Amino acid sequence: MIYFMENNIVIRRMQETDPQIFSDEECAQDWHASPEKYDISCKKK
Repeated sequence: MIYFMENNIVIRRMQETDPQIFSDEECAQDWHASPEKYDISCKKK
């Protein structure tokens, strides 16, 4: 579900594959985040 879309900005409901993508991107920036950080956030809703 898309909540907002304008130019190159899109706000949408998180998908099951998002936690791993976010974790990979944070690790690429040397932040060492685990996918569970986002997975837990998704399950709270």
